Amino acid sequence: MDYGEAHSWMYGHARFGRDFRDAPLIPDWNARTRLILLGHSFGGATVRMFSELLAHGDAAEQAAMPAETRSPLFTGGMQDRLHSLVTLASPMNGTTAYDLFEDPAFDAGTVHVPWWSRALARMMSMGTRLKPDGRDARDYARYDMHVDRAMAFNGRMQPLSHVYYFSVPCSYTTRLKDGTYRPRRGMEPLFVMRACQIGAYSGISRGGLVLNEVWRENDGPVNTYSARAPLDAPSVPLDCTHMKPGVWNVFPDYDGDHMALQGGLMHRHDIRAFYLELCTMMLSYRIRYRPMKE
Repeated sequence: MDYGEAHSWMYGHARFGRDFRDAPLIPDWNARTRLILLGHSFGGATVRMFSELLAHGDAAEQAAMPAETRSPLFTGGMQDRLHSLVTLASPMNGTTAYDLFEDPAFDAGTVHVPWWSRALARMMSMGTRLKPDGRDARDYARYDMHVDRAMAFNGRMQPLSHVYYFSVPCSYTTRLKDGTYRPRRGMEPLFVMRACQIGAYSGISRGGLVLNEVWRENDGPVNTYSARAPLDAPSVPLDCTHMKPGVWNVFPDYDGDHMALQGGLMHRHDIRAFYLELCTMMLSYRIRYRPMKE
C-alpha cells in the first residue's frame, strides 16, 4: 500500500503500509480489468476517491516523485477500468451529526431522546476516543464527514462520462407535525440518540451552507438527503429501463437504518435478495461495457 510521498509527509505517517504483492486483491489487474465498486457509509467516499485516482491520478504525488518510483495509481489514465460505482447509505455531502455540535445556535442536549440511548452512547464511547498516533487531524474520516469539508471533497470528484453511478440512500425516521423527525421502532439502539438530534437540527454550517429541514430525515448517523447524490453533481431517479452513465442514478430511499444494508447489528436483516437484484441489474443488457482498448 503506497500512500504517496507528498501525502505521507504532509499528514505525518509512513508512506508504505501492508504489502499485498504476494496476495493481491485483484490478481489479474491489467488493461482488461473492469471494476464495479461498492462502498457503504464512508466507504462511498473511499471508492469515489479511488475512481478519481484511477482516472486522473494525483498532481501533488506526480510533482513529488519521478514516474519510476511512483505508484501507477497516482499517474492516472486508468479510467477505462471502471464500469460502475455504487454508494450505500453514504454521507456524500457530509452528515450534520458532526455539524450540529459546532453550531452555537443549537443545543443538542435539549433534544428529547430516550434515557437508555444516552446511557448506551456513553457506554459505547468508553475507550473508543481517538488516540493520537502522530497523524494530522485532517487524515481521519471524521474530518471529511463535516458538511463543508464533504462539499470541498465533492469539488474534486466530477463524474466520468462512461461510468454508471448508483446511490442507495436509507431512511428510518418519521416526520412529526412540528417538522422534526424521530427514529422508527426497530432502529439500531446505537443510532437512536443521534437520529433524534439530526432529526431536530437545522442551522448554518461554518462555511455558510443552510442546513434546513430537508436534512432532518436520516438513517441514524447519516442524513437521507446527503446520501442521495453529491449536491453539485447531475442526478436522476433510477429508471431500470434506461440507465444513464455519467450521472447519479438514485434508488428510492431504502426502508432501513444505516446498518440495514450490511445485515444489521443487533437487529438482523436478510439483504441477499437486495444484492442479487442489484448485481443482476448492473450486469443486465441495459448497461453496456465500454469497448476495451487493445
